[in-house]
Amino acid sequence: MRSKIVAGNWKMNTLPKEGVELARGINEFFSKEKLDSNVKIVIGVPYTHIDACVKEVDFRKIFVAAQNC
Repeated sequence: MRSKIVAGNWKMNTLPKEGVELARGINEFFSKEKLDSNVKIVIGVPYTHIDACVKEVDFRKIFVAAQNC
């Protein structure tokens, strides 16, 4: 069966601190939810936030992608 991907990004519309808070909130939400193993969650963070956001998510549930524009 093909995986389903749920992805979102915030188009450079946050400061780094706000981006980290958003990543943390997404991580907390999905840490409480039981996900189907065929569903992949991806957050596309601004490249200026990637280092800090990567530290906030559980890679077993959430993938991090970078935006550059």
